[in-house]
Amino acid sequence: IGDHQEFRVTPAPDLPSADEVATRVAAAHRLERLADSGPVILRGRIDIPKLDRRLQTTTWLAWPDLWRVDGTIGEELVASTAFDGTVLRQAIGGKAAVPLEGLAAELTAESSSLRLFGDWRALGIPIHVVQRLRRGDEEAVLVRLGTAEAPATTLFVDWGTGQVRSLAGSTFLEGVGRTGQRVSFSDYREVGGAMLPWHTKTELAHPLIGTLESVVEEVELG
Repeated sequence: IGDHQEFRVTPAPDLPSADEVATRVAAAHRLERLADSGPVILRGRIDIPKLDRRLQTTTWLAWPDLWRVDGTIGEELVASTAFDGTVLRQAIGGKAAVPLEGLAAELTAESSSLRLFGDWRALGIPIHVVQRLRRGDEEAVLVRLGTAEAPATTLFVDWGTGQVRSLAGSTFLEGVGRTGQRVSFSDYREVGGAMLPWHTKTELAHPLIGTLESVVEEVELG
């Protein structure tokens, strides 16, 4: 693992408040507009080059907090994860869906688009603004979501657009457990009035899996 190292960064003097950042992100992504459009269905694919696999994906989103993601290969359902507003459930490899609990539930819930791109204050998520970054005419803000006592996700927010561009944190893999990840979001497009990324690249800290490329190919409204 190597020697222990610590890095201290002095926050920028003009660091925005947590409320300012949350307001900017919520306004940029406009997820509340899904209340008018009704449920949306996003169909696409996930490529996993190291495993030489391609999954077809179907994602359902319904305001304010209902969602489901299915992954299939051909006619076979490989995995399905869903939140009904109360319980988070997951089915793997054609088995019956079971409730997720503890760390598995916490880390899986954090990946929901309705959480990442929604109004963090309304969701009751602790927000800590870490730093403001500048490179030429571009500005970004680093934001940590979650309490200091638990695993948390750090988001990179484009200050010009208010869009979430990337995150660093952890996810939960069946049979592996907690795994580090870096995720980038791009190709934002309007979906039912909301702004959602059509391209997502996930780099997992797992040598046998590596990088996942997710692309939305079509959308159905209502």
